[in-house]
Amino acid sequence: MGHEYSNARLPIRLFVENSWMVSSATKAIRSRADFARYNHIGDCGILSFWRLMLMAKLPQKPRQHVLETESRNFVRGIFPSEWNVADVPTDYGIDLDIEIVEKTNVTGVHFSMQLKSTDEVKATKDGFISYSCKTSTLRYFLEKIEHVVFLVYDAKKKTGYWIWVKDYLVNDLSKNKKWKKQTTATIKIPKSNLFTSKSVEQIKTRVMHTHRQAKLLNTIQLRENPYIRYALQVDGNKEVITMSSKYPGAERDYPLTFDFKFNFDKSPDAQLSHRSLQDAMKKGLPAVIDGKFIESAKFPDLLDPETLGYDEFKPDKMFIVPISQNRKFSAAITILDRNDNVLFHMPFVEFREKRYGTDEIVFTNDAQQLSIRFSLTLNLVDHSANISFRTHFMSLNVFQASETLKFQNAFATGSWFYLVNTSTNTPLIKTKIPENVISQPPSILIDVASNLAHIQEKTGQIILWPDQISYEEKDLIDEIVAIIDTGVANAGNQIGFSLEKNSVQNFATSFSKESRYNFRIEANERYVNLFGQKIVLGSASIMLLGARPNDETATRLTNLSNLPDGALVQIELEVDDPGIKIYHHKWLPSHVKDSLNLKFADGRQDSPSTLSPSPPPPPPNHTDGTAA
Repeated sequence: MGHEYSNARLPIRLFVENSWMVSSATKAIRSRADFARYNHIGDCGILSFWRLMLMAKLPQKPRQHVLETESRNFVRGIFPSEWNVADVPTDYGIDLDIEIVEKTNVTGVHFSMQLKSTDEVKATKDGFISYSCKTSTLRYFLEKIEHVVFLVYDAKKKTGYWIWVKDYLVNDLSKNKKWKKQTTATIKIPKSNLFTSKSVEQIKTRVMHTHRQAKLLNTIQLRENPYIRYALQVDGNKEVITMSSKYPGAERDYPLTFDFKFNFDKSPDAQLSHRSLQDAMKKGLPAVIDGKFIESAKFPDLLDPETLGYDEFKPDKMFIVPISQNRKFSAAITILDRNDNVLFHMPFVEFREKRYGTDEIVFTNDAQQLSIRFSLTLNLVDHSANISFRTHFMSLNVFQASETLKFQNAFATGSWFYLVNTSTNTPLIKTKIPENVISQPPSILIDVASNLAHIQEKTGQIILWPDQISYEEKDLIDEIVAIIDTGVANAGNQIGFSLEKNSVQNFATSFSKESRYNFRIEANERYVNLFGQKIVLGSASIMLLGARPNDETATRLTNLSNLPDGALVQIELEVDDPGIKIYHHKWLPSHVKDSLNLKFADGRQDSPSTLSPSPPPPPPNHTDGTAA
């Protein structure tokens, strides 16, 4: 290099013993000039190696610590400078505690951050940043009241990816029911969730909103009042404070006074709101008043906005909901014709108060499971009463449907409506029924409903009122009614059934084509299918008096020997008038049961023959089942 050094002695054992090198070199330097000259030797690489050897003995800073520092500096650079961002000294899963500051006002609103950092982040094919965490840490997040932001820092790209970690745990990770039993679990962050100043605004909005709700809940919980119970309902960005009485009548013992001043202009919206307010006060109807028509609002102390934590309170809307004092009474309703003959009588209707105002009170029987819903309005101004009703058939059994149709028919044809308070025996309403108020139901529909109600009552089977009824179903209903009233059903003049060859042989030996025979077939159970429901009619005796085989059956009986043993033989019989009779034992009057065997024995030909055939065919136009 062209440099000269005087009075300098180089350590000859430089690479042998580091301690000797230091002492030897020190002795060789006797002046500042010598030191400068000696230091220059480092340019040649000798002193540099000495320094490296010394540094190898110093504490080392792990790369992960460097990354952690970078990640903290990264988020601090994005958060507003006035925010309080504090390191959390103990590492239980939270790295930073952040307090929001607004225009130098320290709000007391906090949230937490967990920082994870890496030299390079690699996204999955489906666009997520995956990071494995201890499940103990994730469970700790769920225990925290405040929001927790989970952020993964990419040192190479100098960027971060974030997520509301508790949302992820509840909505996504919870789909794996066993995740809490695992040692680790994976957090997936969308690659699009970059941590920017826009993210900070999103975080601030949500954290401030949650804090306001928590503060409101805390304020309400601290309220102590012997009369009023408070509750807070949160629905998205809306908080609803409700008050209810702690005991019946508390609202009268401790009335709350609200002072509102309204300003309704002549616009259609204003006039509509004005009428709604009047109806709410006078009739107890629900109403919604737009906040722009509320000029001022003064609340009782228990609901003072400032006490609840609002610096300024301006109603956006006012909802007026009717309340009830739970008054009720029972009544009887009677419909009379012009000669005061009773057309319809309902002995018990329970009226309960639905709403009340300064001018009227409304009672209904909505609490009753009836198909007829009454609404009774008592006018407190002119001391009059008005009643209205509506009917429905949805999910009704046929007895209820029958009563409803009878009521409609009586109301359509009657002259007087009579309502009596049965508790006090006080007439509340006796009024003439206006003409053509409702249409009269078809008489055939009333008859069908009455017959179905009769079937339900006798069989004990609940039958639901169908959407429609065909004429074939009506005929079947009439037949069932005849059976349960008399026990007897007619089944025409022809019947067919199958018997095994062995069962037919005795009959075939005495068979004569010109003869008439009496048959009795026993069925253990007979049923019909009505509206998809099995109506059980019980055991039955099928009586065939004066029956003879038709020509095809006569031929089969003649050639019976040609059939193999066990073969089924089709038997078809023609029965003289009055035809086939089916006697249902359950519904027969006792004197008919006693004479049943006698009537059979008095048949026109031969002695009785008892067969056990397969079920006979159903009567025309309906489904019949018979178990022999």
